Amino acid sequence: MFNWRDRAVDLMGSVFFRGTMPPRADDFASLARHGVRIEQADPENDNLIWYLRASHPAWGDAEIFCPRGMPPPPRQLIDFEHNLSSDEKETAAAGRSPVLVRLPSSKRDVLRDRKSLLRYFGAVMGDDGVLAIDHIAQRMWSRGALDDELSHEADVDIVALYTLHVVGSDGSDDDEAQADWLHTHGLAEMGFFDFDILRPANELGDIAADALRAIAFAIVEGEVSKTTPRWQLAYPTGDVRFVDVADFNRRADTDIKHLRGTNPEADEDHNHDRAILCEPSGKFLGRWLDKLKPSKFLSGSFDEEAMFQLSPAASELAEARAKHTYPLFRKLAEELKEFELPLLAKIGYVVDGAADDQREYLWFEVHELFDDAVDATLGNEPFHLARMKAGQRGVHKIDAMNDWAIFTPIGTINPRNTQPAREIRAHREEFRSVMAQAKAACEKEQRS
Repeated sequence: MFNWRDRAVDLMGSVFFRGTMPPRADDFASLARHGVRIEQADPENDNLIWYLRASHPAWGDAEIFCPRGMPPPPRQLIDFEHNLSSDEKETAAAGRSPVLVRLPSSKRDVLRDRKSLLRYFGAVMGDDGVLAIDHIAQRMWSRGALDDELSHEADVDIVALYTLHVVGSDGSDDDEAQADWLHTHGLAEMGFFDFDILRPANELGDIAADALRAIAFAIVEGEVSKTTPRWQLAYPTGDVRFVDVADFNRRADTDIKHLRGTNPEADEDHNHDRAILCEPSGKFLGRWLDKLKPSKFLSGSFDEEAMFQLSPAASELAEARAKHTYPLFRKLAEELKEFELPLLAKIGYVVDGAADDQREYLWFEVHELFDDAVDATLGNEPFHLARMKAGQRGVHKIDAMNDWAIFTPIGTINPRNTQPAREIRAHREEFRSVMAQAKAACEKEQRS
């Protein structure tokens, strides 16, 4: 179970600071207050300004060094990053001076090693850094995103192992328009493969984001390959097909291929260790003879009853993270209380007649959050729990909670994503005005 985590992946990242004047090695003496022991050494490399050896009893050993002439990330990549709020993107664009962090794997666990890298990011960034970049996942972290992730001891979720790029028909990152191409980076760099979705449904960026997590888990757990002809992503319906990018480039129609760019076959960054999610074939020889079409399931509207397939190990990870981040849930719920946003918790109950600890996970609308329980109303009708009915209200322990959510008009806040909370925090007055207008319009409609 979960032996994909038993893997040594050496990590590398960069922390950017404002201006063009490189930070000095002495500036990082403050790492001592985080329990990091540092030792300055001869860089032995003309491309480095200075070099530090670092060690922490829990985070492991690391190298911290300042390179000469390393350019900042292109603004387009910053704009693509969905882990940053709009203000954080502007702040990140001011970063010009990098400090690199190299972290050899010490735990042989890709999630825990990644958490250690983020802890080093937080310590190195201090109050002056404007952006951290995980080079393996190609994922960007602001100070606020790191603060939320480092506020608890849970392992990172699988979403921290990759980044998502969503590209419109004009090559832009447009959250409002129908996108042409959603794709990942980061899984291939760990020895797996990345995936593409063409004409992705807008819901994949928010309420159906678990579809992307389910695909990523299936890849790293070895349940699917780049050529899996049919895999059930969701119940009761939701089969998809994995097509190797080389096969896709050979067989797909030109208009379909061009959803991946104007000259997709010449794009070296997106033409290896990658699969395109397509419509499964319904014929015996269709795997080899049918025309390749983008997955209809991943392009259409998602049924609220759809259940995405997660392995037991993935569910265990989600449950541990949900419980570790419960204090963050309470903190954010209190911070956003004035807006009366819907709060939800997903809690598992042992199914009727189960011989083991098999659970059915149900969504509850939360009215109040206590230290170890929630006052909540069951939102959906259970399939295998005759003792529980939709609409029932009661107090529910959180020891079997495996997810929580705060729904906002600009995206869902959950244990894996706090970007909407940071967006609201930065524009609270504007958000308050918009919410007041929406409430007034709703009340007017109800009166008429």
